[in-house]
Amino acid sequence: MATELEELIDFLSSPSLPVKRATVDIVRGLTGSEDELRSLDGYSSVLLPKLCDLLGCFRTCSTISSKLVAEVRHSREDGVDGMVKTCMDVLYKGGNGIERLMVLLLVNLTQLDAGVSSLLQVILFEQVGFILVNISKLGAGRKFLLDIRRRLLTQILRQFVT
Repeated sequence: MATELEELIDFLSSPSLPVKRATVDIVRGLTGSEDELRSLDGYSSVLLPKLCDLLGCFRTCSTISSKLVAEVRHSREDGVDGMVKTCMDVLYKGGNGIERLMVLLLVNLTQLDAGVSSLLQVILFEQVGFILVNISKLGAGRKFLLDIRRRLLTQILRQFVT
């Protein structure tokens, strides 16, 4: 017999947009404490793919879903591949106002080895290098990369040394 949380997660697949919105709001309410977050984390293999399906849905659900995915995802690597691909699709399509959240979600996902591997399958490594070169062409980009507080260049160089 399904638990209340399993039944709640099933409502994320509802064809009704108001039901999806209400369910996302309820799930968001369950992220208020560490204990509740841990209980959600126990269902992450089912919850996260359903939340990811909503990322490109409509702005309210997309915004809340991306925040929830970032909160629920701690150290589990299951489903990372699908989430990275979904993030990249949402970023590619654009126009829904959650691009910044998608980039932050990619940052979270690439803290895991599986997230980095998945991203490298979607984007060729050479392209990532070209992006850094293109950023450094502009004065603002160089300033961003060399900003001592961000220590981005230090982090990049450290990765090449290890």
